[in-house]
Amino acid sequence: MFRWRSLCVSPQFVAEDLLKIEGFTDVQYVETPDGGGAERALASGEVDINNQYSAPLIVRIDAGAPVVFLGGLHVGCFEFFAKSDIKTIRDFKGKVVAVPELGSVQHVFVSTIAANVGLDPRKDVQFAAMVPAEGIRRLTEGTIDAFLGFPPDPLELRRRNVGHVLLNSSVDRPWSQYFCCMVAGNRDFVRKHPVATKRALRALLKANQICALEPERSAPARRRRGVRRLPDGRVGTRTVRLHPADTEVDPVRQVARVRSGGHHQVLRAQAPRGGHDRVDTPEDPGPGHRLALSQRIEEGAEGMISRREFVGALAGTAGLAGLGARPAAAEAPPETLKLRLAWTGSTCQASQYVAEELLKLEGFREVEFPDLSEGGGIGVARSLAAGRADLTMNFVGPLVLEVDAGSPLVLLAGGHVGCFELIGTERVRAIRDLKGRTVAVADPVTTFIFLDSLVGYVGLDPRKDMKTVFHPADEAIKLLAEGRIDAYLAFPPATQELRARKIGHVVVATVTDRPWSQYFCCMLAGNREFVRRHPVATKRAMRAILKSADICALEPERAARALVAKGYTKQYEYALQLMRDIPYGKWREYDPEDTVRFYSLRLHEKGVIKSSPQKILAQGTDWRFLKELKKELKG
Repeated sequence: MFRWRSLCVSPQFVAEDLLKIEGFTDVQYVETPDGGGAERALASGEVDINNQYSAPLIVRIDAGAPVVFLGGLHVGCFEFFAKSDIKTIRDFKGKVVAVPELGSVQHVFVSTIAANVGLDPRKDVQFAAMVPAEGIRRLTEGTIDAFLGFPPDPLELRRRNVGHVLLNSSVDRPWSQYFCCMVAGNRDFVRKHPVATKRALRALLKANQICALEPERSAPARRRRGVRRLPDGRVGTRTVRLHPADTEVDPVRQVARVRSGGHHQVLRAQAPRGGHDRVDTPEDPGPGHRLALSQRIEEGAEGMISRREFVGALAGTAGLAGLGARPAAAEAPPETLKLRLAWTGSTCQASQYVAEELLKLEGFREVEFPDLSEGGGIGVARSLAAGRADLTMNFVGPLVLEVDAGSPLVLLAGGHVGCFELIGTERVRAIRDLKGRTVAVADPVTTFIFLDSLVGYVGLDPRKDMKTVFHPADEAIKLLAEGRIDAYLAFPPATQELRARKIGHVVVATVTDRPWSQYFCCMLAGNREFVRRHPVATKRAMRAILKSADICALEPERAARALVAKGYTKQYEYALQLMRDIPYGKWREYDPEDTVRFYSLRLHEKGVIKSSPQKILAQGTDWRFLKELKKELKG
C-alpha cells in the first residue's frame, strides 16, 4: 500500500503530542476513504473539528450547513497540470478535465479557477469522473486534457514528466494569496465547547508551525499516520480520534467508525461522563509537560498568524492608515525636515504617493514630489543620481543601468511585483509568437529593457526577431485596438484601461507568471549622498513608504481615493483595480537582492551592462535599513 510522503493537511497528524498536552489522553487514527464525506460529517455534527479544503466547505455553508471556519492552515496545495497545447486557463473551453466526482474538492477548485477567467464551468468545461490514479494515467496517454493534483500527485506527474504546470497555487495569484485548507468546526460544537475548541485549535496551529519550521521532525509523523492508496485507486485518510484526560477538560473525541466518503482527519466530541459536559479549567497544563519548541510556538496560536501580527504592529495611532509611530518616536529626529520623492509618471508606485501623512508622522515637515517623469524610468534614475530627488520608487531596470554607469544611487528595498503585462492580439498566444511581429513599447530605454528581458528569457532578440516601435500609451492602445500592431508591453494605468475596454488579451502577466512574479519590478532607491548624510531620515522615510505599501495591499479603496484626491490620477476605477492587481505587501516576503541579481544577469547576458551581478550588488545596494525595519515591523 502506497503511503503519501507529503500531506497537505499534515498538521493534524503531527499534532498528537500537542493534543495530549492539551488534555486529550487517547488519540487514535481511523481510516476513511476519499470523497466529500468529511464536509458532510462536519455539517451533520458527526464531526466536531477538522482540517478542510476551504472551497468545498464554502459550498456547504452557502447551502446552510452549520459550519464555522476557525483558522487558516496553509496556501498552495494544488497544481493544475495540462497537455502541452494548453497555454492558459482560457484554453480550457471545451476541454476535458478529470475529477473524482462532481462536487468533489477537485471539481469545486477547477470550477473556481475557470470562473476566475470568465469561463462557465457548467458549460465551457467537460468534467470526467475518475479516481486520481486513473486521471494521471489518462493524462499520460493524452486522452484527457488536464488534471488538478493534490500531494503527492504533482510529485508523481513531475517524476513521469507528464504535462506541464499551468497553475501552481503556491505561487500564482490570486490563489497564492488565500488559504486552500482551513480549520473548521461544527457550529453547535464550537458554541457548547469553547475550551475544547480552543485547545484543539491551539494544538493544530502549533503543529502547523512545526511543519513549517521543522519539516524533518514532522515527516515521520506524517508517514506513520498519513494517507495510503486503497486497492481501487481511491485515497484512504487516517483520521484522528481523541479522548480527554478527565472530565475537567472540555471533551473532544474522534469519529469512531469509517464513514463512506470522507477525505480528512476529523475530531468528534465524546459523550459526557457526568452531569456536566463542560468544566472550565486553567489554560496552562503545566510547564513541565510542554514540548521543546521554539519560543514563538510556545506563545500560542495568537503568535502564529502573520496577518494578526501585522495588524497588531500597525494599530494605535492617527494618520492616513492609523499606523503606529511608537518605534519612530524612540529614534532620533530626522537630520533634515524636508524630503523629496519623485513623481515618476506611473501610478504603480502608489506607495510613495499616499505616504505623505505617514512621512509627516516621521518628522518631515516638508514633503515634495517634483515631476521627474520626463524621460521615463531612466530619466527618474538619472534625476535621482543628480540630486533632484532624495528617495524614490522606480523600475528596477533603469536603476541597474545607472549603477552600472557609476551613478551615485543606491537600491534600498523592494517595492512591488507585477506592474507590467504583455497584451497581444489573437495572432500572439505566447512570447515565442512575437517572432516576426510588431511590438509597441513606450520608450527605447525603460520599457525596452523589460521587453528585452522578457523575450530574451525564451531566446528571442527584440532587435532582430521582431519589429519594435515606440508609442505613448494612448497611441499604442489605439493601434492595438485597430490590429495595426501585434502586441504592446503595457504599464499602469494602461493595463487597467486595456482590461476595462476589453482590448487584446494577456499573454504575460508579470504579477502571476513565473519567473517574473518572483521578482520586484519596482524598487525603492536613494541618492547615495543623501543616504550617507541622513541615515535616520532615510530609515524614517523608508518606514513610512513600506507602511504605505501595506495600506495599498490591505485597504485598496483608501489608497485609490488618496491617489485621486492628490491628483495623481483621475480614474478612481482604474486606480482601485491597480491597487487590487498588484501585490504591494511582497516587500516583507521577497528578497530584493534576488531581484537585482536576476535583472543584472539578464542585462549582462544581453550586453546591455558591463558589470557583473555581484558588482552591481556590491556598488549599488544597501539593505541594512530594510533588515532593521523588517524586524521592527515584524515582516
